[in-house]
Amino acid sequence: MIRNYFKTALRSILKKKVYSIINLLGLSVGIACSLLIFIFLQFELSYDQFHSKKDQIFRVNSQFSFGDISMNSASTPSAVLPTLIDEFPEVVSGTRVFRAFHPEVISVNEKQFQESEIFYADSTFFDVFDFELIAGSPKQALSQPNSIVFTERAAIKYFGTTNILNSEITVNGRNTLITAVAKNPPDNTQLRFDFLQSMGSVKWAAGPPQWGSANYSTFLQFHKNADLAESQRKLDAVVEREMGPFDGSTMVKMSFISLNDIHLRSQVADELQKGDITYIYIFSFIAGLIVLIACVNYMNLATARSVNRAKEVGMRKVLGAYRPQLFIQFITESGLMTGAAILLAVVLTAIALPAFSEIAGQPLDNSLLFDPMFNLGLVGFWLVVSFLAGTYPALVLSSFSPGMVLKSGFKNSSKGAFLRKALVIFQFAVSIFLFIGSIIIYQQLSYMQTKKLGYDKDNLIILPADENTRESFNSFKAELMRASEVTNVAMANESLSQVNGGYDIKVEGINQQEGMLTTAMIVSQDFVKTAGLEIIAGEDFNRTDEVQSSLENPVQNVLINEEAAKFLYLTPEEAIGLNSNLNGRVGQIKGVLKNFHFRSLKEKIQPIVLFMEPNYLSQTIVNVKSTDPFETVENLKTI
Repeated sequence: MIRNYFKTALRSILKKKVYSIINLLGLSVGIACSLLIFIFLQFELSYDQFHSKKDQIFRVNSQFSFGDISMNSASTPSAVLPTLIDEFPEVVSGTRVFRAFHPEVISVNEKQFQESEIFYADSTFFDVFDFELIAGSPKQALSQPNSIVFTERAAIKYFGTTNILNSEITVNGRNTLITAVAKNPPDNTQLRFDFLQSMGSVKWAAGPPQWGSANYSTFLQFHKNADLAESQRKLDAVVEREMGPFDGSTMVKMSFISLNDIHLRSQVADELQKGDITYIYIFSFIAGLIVLIACVNYMNLATARSVNRAKEVGMRKVLGAYRPQLFIQFITESGLMTGAAILLAVVLTAIALPAFSEIAGQPLDNSLLFDPMFNLGLVGFWLVVSFLAGTYPALVLSSFSPGMVLKSGFKNSSKGAFLRKALVIFQFAVSIFLFIGSIIIYQQLSYMQTKKLGYDKDNLIILPADENTRESFNSFKAELMRASEVTNVAMANESLSQVNGGYDIKVEGINQQEGMLTTAMIVSQDFVKTAGLEIIAGEDFNRTDEVQSSLENPVQNVLINEEAAKFLYLTPEEAIGLNSNLNGRVGQIKGVLKNFHFRSLKEKIQPIVLFMEPNYLSQTIVNVKSTDPFETVENLKTI
């Protein structure tokens, strides 16, 4: 009997080849699109889930507020970790981590590269996190100054082998010992390091704990049954004791965020790997709609054909077929079709995944397609769709009397017409919704691409810079300027598209005891001209400012933006010449810049200060005028 159902179903499918191909392609493409979105969602939701203590690990976030200005940061002072370890019995362990501020040069024999994925961490790093070592001791790997952990890919890159334990290298000219080799960190982690150096490797990080500046991400491992609400209350008291008291308009607050929430739910601007839970909800909804509309399309076609098969149903009933038998027959046909569509969808997904991964900006792979639980879910999906698509012809058509069906009365009945019209209306409604949504997304993308940000974003090329680049910058700049397409060159410590440095500035004559919280950026001479910023009052930095900023007792003049002047209740002209103190850096306000966007367009433009401090410049900014950017980049590489 079962064999007969399959033979009959297969004959029915092959009999109407065009119908079957259209139905198969429509359903498979819809499922493939949803599978691609599902793979992306699964990747986003899997961040740092491989750590065995993930539910016990929390990071300390900071919030600095002054008046209406507020800045959230993943960075905390170096004293936070030792203080909480000493005073919070619920804290089992912890570690501080920070990413190198600028690319560092690693030299091994004749091989020398600038590396940006360099992290520094305490010796307890491997106690908190489950990054696996293939050589070396987790306890000792980062216990001594000038020690470093290589990943497998880094070891192969420099040595051609992972058997490199106790080899000596240089990092920025500093002799360093390889004390461990780690497996490559997975792509779904906040800490995608290639090299991990001990915290004691740099003098300023190895000094005594202090509360004065915030440069470290502090991770804590709590006991399983720890009361986080009570720990937060105690943390508030510690912050007030060490960094307060504050007046009504100034505040520093610290809070805990679970490792599970960092990637998708953090409100911090300087996350290393930033996602957004809102997008998860949106894409989940879109994936559901795509599958739904594909299924409805399939059901519409199945319904249309089922109506044409009414006489077949009537004849079967005349010959003695029962409703359960008709039900099984139609479900079998639906199962074969949807099963083939799902298999084709998996193949289409595997083919399209590399291109989709590039569009999504994430290193997605097809490993999920071979996951047993995922395949079990596909089986469940197959059963549900098969049942839904086969329910109408199986239950509705078979419910009519043979006489009525054989007279083709059903085709014109209101009952059959109503369901078909309802499905078509629903399908068109969802399609129009997705179409309108696509238009809105396109307009948003066009807005982001064409929005004037206040600087010359279309002609800027950013190159990494190390200590050697800084020391020979004038010669390097002269070589770059010889290229006909290069119009200007400068340096900075961050990219203009995402400036995160937080500072406090006090200005002469302004009645604000605690100063103003501001973002600040370190730049070199000619940065304003290179970036295409506009000065609306005062003047730009010059050679004298650069020299004065590098003296033993420096004079560090500053440029501020319109928003900073506005917050200080000054006109741009009134701000010029006033004495300033930027976290101890004494100078004057030399110029006021027209407002420009230095963060996401979703954020309101905040005050920003530009100042000079040559030792911390880490990026070369090149302004080019060229119709062939690829050729320009190749020329810059050669130089």
